[in-house]
Amino acid sequence: MDDALWRSPIVTLRTPEWVLAFYLFLLHFVWEMLQTPFFDGMPAMPHWPATLFCLGATLGDVAIGLLSFGAAALVQRGRGWFLSPSPVAASVFIVTGLASTVVLELHATAVGRWTYSPLMPVLPGLRVGLVPLLQWVVLPPIALFLLRRHHLGSAPRRTPRVRTSEMELPRA
Repeated sequence: MDDALWRSPIVTLRTPEWVLAFYLFLLHFVWEMLQTPFFDGMPAMPHWPATLFCLGATLGDVAIGLLSFGAAALVQRGRGWFLSPSPVAASVFIVTGLASTVVLELHATAVGRWTYSPLMPVLPGLRVGLVPLLQWVVLPPIALFLLRRHHLGSAPRRTPRVRTSEMELPRA
């Protein structure tokens, strides 16, 4: 493939990070909208402000997901780690998302950005809602599955669209 074509904006949008961001956005936006009953005041909020609030949370989720992807890429020493994820890289991906969520939930509830409704199960020692934590256990594996399937296509032995050499991180 011609290097100029490979670097074109259209192909760049096919890099793992962009594709992952797309899948993370779709999955997390739906989750954010569905979890509104677990937060005080959200079900009573007018539709558009509630949607914008969930959109902001979703963009934060995408940022956390990309940070987690990068952490796993550092551990695996390549951006293509999702094609054949090691247990360590997959764990780093999920644990980074969980840890980020715990920190953000603790901060947001402490400063009053949001409060949990009585429906939210809260982890006693941590004071963090279970639903946002489940979000980072359930959605990242789905996003990785979709990302891998997107790059490999439906045929199991097809060559990935992203060059392995383009996905490797420089060694120190």
